[in-house]
Order: sequence, then structure tokens, then C-alpha cells
Amino acid sequence: MLIWLGDDYITQVVKELEQGLIRQDAGSQVVEVECLGDPRFETAFRRKGDNPNVGVATRMNVEFDIRVQVIDSQFRCWNLYLTAQYLATSLDDPPNTKIKGNFQLERDEPA
Repeated sequence: MLIWLGDDYITQVVKELEQGLIRQDAGSQVVEVECLGDPRFETAFRRKGDNPNVGVATRMNVEFDIRVQVIDSQFRCWNLYLTAQYLATSLDDPPNTKIKGNFQLERDEPA
């Protein structure tokens, strides 16, 4: 369901996590990423043709909870509990498809 993030969407999500953490703490390193449950999807469709039962996806939002174990620049180990969100728009128009990702920190604790 996340193929619009790329063929290897798991690597893409981890890469974005790492980039965000490094922007905040250049010496940080991701040690482990764990998905904590099923993703939550919201999809918008538009009708295709005259058949009300046939449509094409135009927008998709997905959220999922993750735990990220990180070693910071001071060599302390943390568990970060995040909600990841990705929103894809214009899915019915691939040249204009836009994808926006966001990570919301819910809580952190020493590992």
C-alpha cells in the first residue's frame, strides 16, 4: 500500500528518519526501528467514467507508530516513540504527485 513512497519504502522511511535526527544532533545514529502496530490509512477517490463503483485514488494519508532506538552524540541510548505520517496527493496524475512526510515525537525515554 505504500508503493508510492518507492520500491523500497522501508529504506526510504529509515533514511528520512536518519536525516531528521542528524539535522538535530549531527552525531546521532539510528540503531533500530520497530513498527508498533498496523498503519492507519485514509484514501480519497474520484469517479472514473459513469460507473459509480469504479474510481481512481487521488490522495492517500498513512500514519503508523514506530519506536526508534538512537545513540546520540553524547553516546546515550534513547528510545523515541514517533507517529510517522505520509501524505500523497495527485496520485491520479503521476507527474504531479507530491509526497510529504512528517515525524511527530510522542515521547522519549532512556534505553
